[in-house]
Amino acid sequence: CVAEFAFSNANDFYAQRSCPMTPTPRDGRHDLWSIALTKPDDEGRMAGRGCPVADLNRKEFYQLAHDCRNYAMRLATHDQNSVDRLVCHEFNRFRERVATFDKLQQTAASLGKARPVTRLLVITITLGAWLICVLIATQFLTFLSAGLLLGLTTVLIFTVMMIPPRVYGTSVEAIEGRVLVVVEKLQAILNTDELGFTEAAFFQVRDVLREANAELRQQVYLNRVDARR
Repeated sequence: CVAEFAFSNANDFYAQRSCPMTPTPRDGRHDLWSIALTKPDDEGRMAGRGCPVADLNRKEFYQLAHDCRNYAMRLATHDQNSVDRLVCHEFNRFRERVATFDKLQQTAASLGKARPVTRLLVITITLGAWLICVLIATQFLTFLSAGLLLGLTTVLIFTVMMIPPRVYGTSVEAIEGRVLVVVEKLQAILNTDELGFTEAAFFQVRDVLREANAELRQQVYLNRVDARR
């Protein structure tokens, strides 16, 4: 009985962590195998028995609008041209959350996942390849071949360092642009009055989305101006 009770609690815990929107079955138990084997598709749905699509009600819309504004404020503190691994992972979680709502599925699917490939990771891989080439050159190649190989790999290292990080990763500026797409979609939904906000709540949410929109547009614009100088 104790083991069965512990297993039931573990099932409830992992089910809530994996899919906060999944209702609890009538018997109060979850299938750990079905939860572990589910994975999101391109539109944010879960394959098999996973997270269903949730309705975007007034409460969720209000919370998402405030989260977008706070998210825009946090993104403004980062270097716009850099690729930050933690920022990319945060955006991927944000995208998965947006994809759980029925009215935002297509918007989330059009954004694409952020690539957390940083400059440090690329340089580390390049240096590792260079060291392998050094070992090969000193052990198996002639003097002329070794010099040619080391010269080419050294040029490769400097070439990689000159490539902007946004080429192989997703920059903070690109993430801001994708969050801006979500904010504009929320503004479009709000203007249609589909959710039936009261007048006071409508103007409050409208102001929050306008702040998020203005902050994201300002950061993207300032970064473009700095790049032209």
